[in-house]
Amino acid sequence: TGHLVISTVHTNSALAAIPRLTDLGVEQFLLADVLRAVVGQRLLRRLCPHCAVPDADPTREQQAEALPQSLRASPPAWRTARGCPACSGTGYQGRVGVFETTRIGAQFQRAIREGASEAALQALADAQGSSSIALNGLLKARNGETSYLEIVRVLGAHAS
Repeated sequence: TGHLVISTVHTNSALAAIPRLTDLGVEQFLLADVLRAVVGQRLLRRLCPHCAVPDADPTREQQAEALPQSLRASPPAWRTARGCPACSGTGYQGRVGVFETTRIGAQFQRAIREGASEAALQALADAQGSSSIALNGLLKARNGETSYLEIVRVLGAHAS
C-alpha cells in the first residue's frame, strides 16, 4: 500500500532477519520485493570521560588492520576503563550503539527469492562491501569511545 514499515526482529545479525522473517511466514517472493535494508545493532558501554586512560596494548593497531585504510586516516585513540567516583568505579558511563547495515538490491532480491542460506547472504553482503557490526565496534574502540575489551565482551567471536 506504499507505507514504510520499520520493524524489529531479534536475531544475532542483520542478515539473520531474512530467514527469520520467512520462518515467521513471510513468503520469499514478497520479502524480496519489499525489503530495502536490514540493520543490526548492539549497545556497548561508553568509556567514562573522567577516568578513561590510553590503552597501552601495542597490538591494538594490528587488530585495526581489518578496518579500511580510509577509516584509519586519523591517529588512533585506543583507551581503556580505569574507574572513578563519577562512574561508580566501573570505567564506563552510558552506552554507544554499534551497527551493521546491508542494502537490499537486485542481487539480494534474487538470492532471497531462491531461498539462499544466511551464509550465502553474508557472502553477498561482504562482496558488496556492507558494513559489519564488528568493524563498527572496532572503529569506535579505535576512536576511544569504548574499549577493545568491551567489543570483545559484547560481540564475542564477531569482534576478532
